[in-house]
Amino acid sequence: MSAEKMKNPMCGEVRVDCYVAVFDKFNAEYPDARFEVITRQTIPGIGHTTPSVLSPTWSLLTAAKQEGWSMDQYCAELAKQFNGDVAALVLINELAKVVYGGKDVFLVCFEKDPGRCHRGFVKTLVDMCVRELT
Repeated sequence: MSAEKMKNPMCGEVRVDCYVAVFDKFNAEYPDARFEVITRQTIPGIGHTTPSVLSPTWSLLTAAKQEGWSMDQYCAELAKQFNGDVAALVLINELAKVVYGGKDVFLVCFEKDPGRCHRGFVKTLVDMCVRELT
């Protein structure tokens, strides 16, 4: 059981196991959950029509791939990007309030493996904000 659940048993969870290719399955299985698509590319078929403020910039993503950054390095650069972006910080706090209010939040991206995706980092940020609410 997570620390958030122990402090607030009604607390939801931040989940990173959903990605674009399986979105429909998860959306049908968890109709009450919030699905936050955190991609730069829009995906109108699932209602994602504007790039997310929680996605890496194209230049950051390109540099990470071309230079073979580790996940730690990638997340450190992503943290710098989010730190200067009020909209990103507002959305992280909004997601934390949804989780604290008892709903699960699924962070959705294209990458299948959450260990190789920024979803894990965003989850960490949202979880930190949930802890501050408890």
